[in-house]
Amino acid sequence: MTEDRADEPKPHLPSPVLEIVARIQSAGHPAYVVGGCIRDSLRGVAVRDFDLATGASPAEILELFPRAVPTHPQHGTSMIPSSAGPVDVTPFRAGPDIAADLARRDFTLNALAFDPIAGRLLDPHEGRADLAAGCLRAVGSARERLAEDPVRGLRGARIAAELGLTPDAELLDAMGSSAGQIRQSARERIRIELLRLLDCEQPGSGIALLRATGFEAELLPGAEPDSASIIDALPKGMPIRLTAWLRGTRAGSLLARLRVPRRMSDRVLRMLSHHPLDRHLPSIRPTPLRRLLHRLGEEDFALLLRLRQGELFETPDPVALEALAKLEKTLEVVRADGALALQRQDLALRGDDVMAMLDRGPGPHIGRALEFLTQHILENPAHNTREALQKLLTDWQDPGKIASSRRK
Repeated sequence: MTEDRADEPKPHLPSPVLEIVARIQSAGHPAYVVGGCIRDSLRGVAVRDFDLATGASPAEILELFPRAVPTHPQHGTSMIPSSAGPVDVTPFRAGPDIAADLARRDFTLNALAFDPIAGRLLDPHEGRADLAAGCLRAVGSARERLAEDPVRGLRGARIAAELGLTPDAELLDAMGSSAGQIRQSARERIRIELLRLLDCEQPGSGIALLRATGFEAELLPGAEPDSASIIDALPKGMPIRLTAWLRGTRAGSLLARLRVPRRMSDRVLRMLSHHPLDRHLPSIRPTPLRRLLHRLGEEDFALLLRLRQGELFETPDPVALEALAKLEKTLEVVRADGALALQRQDLALRGDDVMAMLDRGPGPHIGRALEFLTQHILENPAHNTREALQKLLTDWQDPGKIASSRRK
């Protein structure tokens, strides 16, 4: 077992975590802080989740910590809440001691253990050396580690993107061999790794790695080949990056299969249904553009514009570039009009104003009135004043007046 020299830096851990380790050890059980939290602490990165490996049984942990909650019974994991963040405590894996535990972990840079009471840092698989060299390497046999859990291939791509690492040849080969088994893994675990990858500052290298090893073809068949570079150029934000990655796929079924939260899924599908912007306008004139802005909202419209710009940067298309230039010029005209009621909340009249004028309480009738005003302002933004909307609302109650004004 390789240990640190006394002069080498040690992880910095908050006192609540130290207290938990001390209590377990005082009860006669070995306990170590392990894994990614040690790696990140040594890198000077703030840690919010902590993992402990121990010789204590789950029942003994629950007895020592009445507030602990069993979270993964199949692994014997319990979560102990603390002011420093959640602390997950799991019995040693596949053996009686920490050496056996570390030998079954995924990557060398995660096979680190620290006894903060004794001040001992264990690094039996030279994870810190790999980290310093920019290398991602499996513990022991890469094929065996990924055969135990194919999700480790996704995790490898995510960690490589997060830390700027390159998988060694053995790990790269093992990832290619294990990709075909990934669909047998729990969908929730797959979703977590994919979304964590998209949340990296620069996820493109991880996406390219998933493509090269076959994981992308298994999980997102049909994804466009320019996804990695385009996503890197997009602002950090899950919906637009996921939208970019799902271009060309059967997005609805994939989102459902991965159990992506409904709110995010709906937003992604709405953006995909309006992409590319220059092909989803009947004509690039102010009124259709206002209607599109109304449907999408300014934020998602701007994100889709960035996505389209990225596509045309990667693969220039003279016709599409000309259409996009016209769209951007029309957008300038629309914005110059000012006071655009793109959403109901932008109207110069509020819902309570409409209720007072119509002498009606909340209900569908008020909703219809607000929608009428919104649609009118989309075509006539200069009318978004209190006085003009009050007159429109008065006329709206007389269908004859509205029909007459439309004929004019």
